[in-house]
Amino acid sequence: MADDIEPPFPIWQGFRHSWTYNHRLNRIGNWLTADARDGDTLQIALGHSAASGSGRDEASFSGYHTSVRADGVHCREIRRTIHISAREQESQVFQREIRLGRDAVPADCDTFAAILAGFDLWSGKDADKLASFHLATTVPRRDPGTGEIVFALLGALNVDCDSPECDNFQTAGGLIASIAAGAALGGNLGGLPGLLAGAVFGGLFAKLNVTTDYNLVVHLAVIAGHSDTLCARLSTTQNTYSWGTDEAVTRAKEGVVRVELEGDHNQRWRHTVPAITQLSLEVTRERGVLRPDTAMHLLEWDMAVTPVTSRGDGCTADIELFFRNWANRESEFLDEQIDPPIIGDVDWLDQQVEGAFSHRDAGMANVVIGVALLQFARAEVVGQNHWTGRLIWQGGGESAASPDAVRTATRTHTIPMADDAAPLAMIDGVHRIAVDHAM
Repeated sequence: MADDIEPPFPIWQGFRHSWTYNHRLNRIGNWLTADARDGDTLQIALGHSAASGSGRDEASFSGYHTSVRADGVHCREIRRTIHISAREQESQVFQREIRLGRDAVPADCDTFAAILAGFDLWSGKDADKLASFHLATTVPRRDPGTGEIVFALLGALNVDCDSPECDNFQTAGGLIASIAAGAALGGNLGGLPGLLAGAVFGGLFAKLNVTTDYNLVVHLAVIAGHSDTLCARLSTTQNTYSWGTDEAVTRAKEGVVRVELEGDHNQRWRHTVPAITQLSLEVTRERGVLRPDTAMHLLEWDMAVTPVTSRGDGCTADIELFFRNWANRESEFLDEQIDPPIIGDVDWLDQQVEGAFSHRDAGMANVVIGVALLQFARAEVVGQNHWTGRLIWQGGGESAASPDAVRTATRTHTIPMADDAAPLAMIDGVHRIAVDHAM
C-alpha cells in the first residue's frame, strides 16, 4: 500500500428538521463542505436552511457527519445548482452528468463512490406543499477515452397546494371571497346546480396556470481510491407507513429502521463508514373528490444514518426515515395565526380554526435512503458528530432566499495518522478519536 495520506475529509450522514406547526415547502436544506484541509486538520462549514410561509414559526434541526483520514483515499467536493420549474402536481425530473478531470485524483485510482454532502432547496415563488422529492447519485466510472471520472446526479420534485396562502390568497377570507364570487356567477346560470358549480369554479380558478419555481443546490463528494485501499458497497433501506387523524406518528415508533450494512469480508478492511447516496420521500393523502391533491404540509422530515457498532466488514446502523404533517402539541406560533380577531376568544371557534390550520390529514409516507458503506484498509475516524440549532422564521412575505433563512456553524477535527493500522478504541459502539471540536 502506498503511503498516500491526504488531510481528513467529512462524510455527511443526514439531518433532522421540524416546525412547531404545519408549513409549505418554502425552504429546507442541510449540508456541509470542507472549509479547510491541511495536514492533520479538517475544518468543516455546516449549514441548515429553513423558511415556511407568511406565518411566523420556529424550526429545530440537527445535522450529522463523520470525519475520516485514510491512506490511499482521496476526497473531491462538487456543487451543482439546478433550477426546477413545473406546473403544480407535475413531477419535474432532472439529470446532470458530472465529470472530474483526469488529474483530479491519482491515475491508479480504480474504486469510486459519489456521495451526497447535503442540499438546499428554496422557492422562488408560489411555495407549495411537498408531494415527492428524490435525489441520487450513480456509481462513478473512469472514462477510458478521456481519463475523466464520470457519474450522474438524478432527481425529481413534485409539489402542489390547495391551501389559501399557496394560491395567491394570504388569508382564508380571500379564498372565501373567490368562492363567493364564483357562487354569484353560478347563481346567474340558474338554480342550485349552477350555484354549486360556480362556487367550485370560484375556489379553483386561482390554481389555473400556477407554475412552481424552485432552486436546488446539491453538495456532493467523490471518494476515490485503489481496490486495495477503498471498497464501497451500495444498499437501500425503505420505510413505508401510514397514519390517521386520531393518533400522531413519532420518529421513535414509526421512523427508525435498524439495519445490518454488510461490506466485503476481506481482512484488509479495518474501518467502515456509511455515507448517503440517495434521498427519496413520497407522501400521499386522500381528501375526497373535491380535494384530490396528494401533497401535504410539512411538520417534520428526518433522514439520517447513525452507526451503532462498526467493524471492518460491516456496520450496524439506525436509519431515520420519517415524515409527519401533524402532532399532538400546542404551538405558540400557531396561536398567533388563529386567534379570532373580531369574535373574541371562543373555545369552540378556536378549536375549529386550529384544526383547519394544523392540517391534521391522514396519509402515507414512503421514505428511501441509499447508503454506500465505505471500507478503508488503514484509516482514523472521528464519528459520529452532530450539530443542532433553532431558527425563527418571521414570515410576513420575506424571501426564502433571505440570509435570515440560514444558520451556519463550523467544526474542527484534528486527526493524526497512527503509525500502525490497529483499530481504534470503541466509544459508544463507534470507532473514534475526538481531538478538537471547535464550536
